[in-house]
Amino acid sequence: MRNSVVLCLAYLVGLLLSGIAGSWLGVPRGAIAILVLSLAAVALLPRWWRTGPRVQVWACAGLIALLGFGYFHWRIPTPQTADISHWVTADHPQQAVQVWGRIADEPRMTRSQSVRFWLQVLEAQRNDQPSLEQTGKLYVTVPLLQGTGLTLGQEVAIAGNLYQPQSAQIRGGFDFQAYLARQGSFAGLRGSTVEVLPQRRYPISALQFGFTYGQQTLQTVRQRMIRAQVERLGRGGLLVSSMVLGRRAVDLPYDLYEQFAQAGMAHTLAASGFHVSLLLGLVLTLSQGFAPRRQLAIAATILTLYVGLTGFHASVLRASFMGLAALLGMVHQRQVNSLRSLLTAATLLLLINPMWIWDLGFQLSFLATLGLVVTVKPMTKRLDWLPPNPANAIAIPISALIWTIPVQLYSFGVMPLYSIAANILLTPLVWAASLGGMITGAIALVSPAVGGYIVGLLSWPIEALIHSVAAFNRLPGHNYAIGQVSVWQVVGIYSLFILVWAIAPWRKSWWLAGLVAIALVIAPATYARTTQFQITLLPSREPVVVWQYRGQTGLINSGSDSDVQYSLLPFLRQQGVNHLDWAIALQPPSPQSGWYRLLQAMPVRSFSQATDADLPSLITPLLSQQQITAQALSSNAQLGVADLHIQANGAIATLTLEGHTWLLLNASDDPQLSAVSLPSHVDVLAWSGSLSSPELLEQIQPQVAIAPGNALEPPVADWFEQGDRSYVLSGRDGAIQWTPTGLQAGRSPQE
Repeated sequence: MRNSVVLCLAYLVGLLLSGIAGSWLGVPRGAIAILVLSLAAVALLPRWWRTGPRVQVWACAGLIALLGFGYFHWRIPTPQTADISHWVTADHPQQAVQVWGRIADEPRMTRSQSVRFWLQVLEAQRNDQPSLEQTGKLYVTVPLLQGTGLTLGQEVAIAGNLYQPQSAQIRGGFDFQAYLARQGSFAGLRGSTVEVLPQRRYPISALQFGFTYGQQTLQTVRQRMIRAQVERLGRGGLLVSSMVLGRRAVDLPYDLYEQFAQAGMAHTLAASGFHVSLLLGLVLTLSQGFAPRRQLAIAATILTLYVGLTGFHASVLRASFMGLAALLGMVHQRQVNSLRSLLTAATLLLLINPMWIWDLGFQLSFLATLGLVVTVKPMTKRLDWLPPNPANAIAIPISALIWTIPVQLYSFGVMPLYSIAANILLTPLVWAASLGGMITGAIALVSPAVGGYIVGLLSWPIEALIHSVAAFNRLPGHNYAIGQVSVWQVVGIYSLFILVWAIAPWRKSWWLAGLVAIALVIAPATYARTTQFQITLLPSREPVVVWQYRGQTGLINSGSDSDVQYSLLPFLRQQGVNHLDWAIALQPPSPQSGWYRLLQAMPVRSFSQATDADLPSLITPLLSQQQITAQALSSNAQLGVADLHIQANGAIATLTLEGHTWLLLNASDDPQLSAVSLPSHVDVLAWSGSLSSPELLEQIQPQVAIAPGNALEPPVADWFEQGDRSYVLSGRDGAIQWTPTGLQAGRSPQE
């Protein structure tokens, strides 16, 4: 049995090492790491662990890790020859097309109130050319009116723009391109019109028909449950449905989900081990009068239906495998080893789809369960001065948080400070809403009217839960940004956890290991903040500039609402920024700008604008809540150690920090630019709009230039090439970060 555990772990290690990028002499670095670890294991572990596996087992483990590494790369989705994604390239990132295809999942609402879905491409046409048979899978977004009424399995014709998805705009940020690639999609489509084909136009195989029919049946059952709960509870009904089926199966409003995520309770909206154990407990209680084998059959059937209703996601599949293992143990009256059950379930799932190793939901589900298995019992013993139920209620969320927080910090850089308190205090409400939702959902399948009537009893627990979560989010510092940790910090922290769990002497010094783990996070972040000197320009239509100097942070412009949501806020959190010392609007904030979202999410100590225009009505109350007022920015402003010089009503801004100068231009205001004197020999020039003449560049003579978009105007490009001058393109290269040692692009700088 011990040998099988080693071999399963070897497979997981091989998959994890696929994350090491690059190669050496043509050999992937991940494969080299596996070979080194395998040789070390064969040479050293049999000597140190004399009662452990033999040399042959460690050699087999190395081979399995190498096979796992190769299997992962073999399973990476790649576009076929006729894939429609070949129509868009780096030189032509967008293409006007008409696409015919089949809707491959249930359409959902996006944050921007449009409709999104996956489309299986069957035929496509571009540039008035004849239509061609095409393959591939597209991520489609269409306007709300066009997307209303669309359902899974429909054949549609969509006219719109085919585009190449963007990679991460900031280092460590959300990589939309990689996300789509993991789903087997390599292009997106912004549809403008949608036509539902009146009858089936394209042939479909028996297997595809059966799969689609099964999905449609599950969707019908799912909608019957959701509709009964929503008709009675409104938005609260969507929350109940999400707590039963998971957020991926329910079109839950984003603002409601974000409230739970910020409070550290997003796991309650993801179908996982808690929901499976609750469902199995309910089924076993109701079937007590049956023989164990019949109980197993009933529970397995209901569990299979539940997995289908939730959407066959990795976290619920893992929990279901473990639940079935526990049921089999009950039938055969054998004790099931939870740790081996977890490892077996993870290995089986990753054999089915090795891409899940990088699925954040799978990672958090696996680590939370591991924490419950190995940490709850010893922690409960240390809480023996409490009654058993309160001790368990405290130990469970703490154990799950301890094992998941390193991955959360690596992914988001944020620590929900009140997560443990929220999970402990709100567990009764979560339990009542989840269990009540399961019971009323099952009743609604038979009688929606009766199920809807009974679900009304959940009105007060749901309202209490929503208001309690909102109250936790109003506490100061509820989402504290520590900053994004590195892979090596994560490896170091988990190494300490494993040593404390597996080795008795370390177990006695758990508090010391905990302090070292905290120091691994806090010390580098503190050092970076106290010594940091960098200026970052985020890709946007207007220059969005963040300067950081020894713990002080300033911002010039916010960009659009989507810029704030997908670039600015993630960047600030990854940098460990919890407030802005200065926020400056060079142009009058509009209702479409990102200032509203930014001021909702980030405390600001000083807000200034370069003009005396009135602020939008939505922004003024947010400033009042933070007890600040908007100030008119003087032409020469002192912002800590930074100097900001404003000209031409904000069209020109010069930022000077420790002798280094950035010049920000709105190039669309050519008349104003020609009427003022511009500085010469600046370190960095960044402009927005279209700069078609190199005359300004001749005057300014920048050491480095940052241009918007994906290409320069030909005269400007010639000027850079003739003088062998450096430039980067924010639309192509992503966020641009400057330090006294030079520039660093979010993707790859162009010289």
